[in-house]
Amino acid sequence: MLLLKKRGIGEQALNKIAQMAINSQFNQAQRLNVRVKTDPNLLAKGHLESLLIDGAGLVMQNNLRLQSMNITMGRVSVSPLKALMGNIQLLEPSHGKACFVFSNADLTHAFQAQTTHRLRDEFRLSLGSQAVTMTHHNATCRILASGKIAIHGEVRVKETQETHPIGICATPKMLPGKLGVFFDGVQYLRGREIAPELTQWVLKKITAIANLENFELPGLSLQINQFEATEGTLTLQATTKMTKLPA
Repeated sequence: MLLLKKRGIGEQALNKIAQMAINSQFNQAQRLNVRVKTDPNLLAKGHLESLLIDGAGLVMQNNLRLQSMNITMGRVSVSPLKALMGNIQLLEPSHGKACFVFSNADLTHAFQAQTTHRLRDEFRLSLGSQAVTMTHHNATCRILASGKIAIHGEVRVKETQETHPIGICATPKMLPGKLGVFFDGVQYLRGREIAPELTQWVLKKITAIANLENFELPGLSLQINQFEATEGTLTLQATTKMTKLPA
């Protein structure tokens, strides 16, 4: 254990290992800092005091975007020798908290992009007497000061290339099980009501960004505690459980 007793060597090595592991989980990051806090005595006993992941301008591997993310884990139990050899192996689950912040641009990107395999970028429905395929054409999403989410734009009929305007406003509410939020109290902007099936499709696409399952990293599970929607910003607070270092 002499290597562990040299001040700073253990913490520096663990920071480098953790940073590389977390970096691999994102396609892009304007800023991503990973900080392991410990000391030689704690590490010799197999304990890390804390693990902090702090990032901004993040793009997940599933193409979802976040304005910022902050994850703080409490004491983490590890194998000290394996950790210094490049393998941070947790001996028991660690618990902590997380905060995710989304902007209007993040919501718009989630709506326009085919973000996950569970979201269809096209939707079949009956328009008049004809079954057609609808796809989004142009859309923007805004988080209002009232706490509601507004979606403006157009959808296109794939077969004819005709476009139809959409304007929906809905209130985010917490999902049972605390995995994310759903949207309730749908209002049609400018009195332009659209087919119920199309309304549900639009809301499902925007709900993806507020579903914490889409932001779980390998070995890290999330459960939402609360959320807040203010003008231009949606903030989700969650508890976290880590069973292994995401890599």
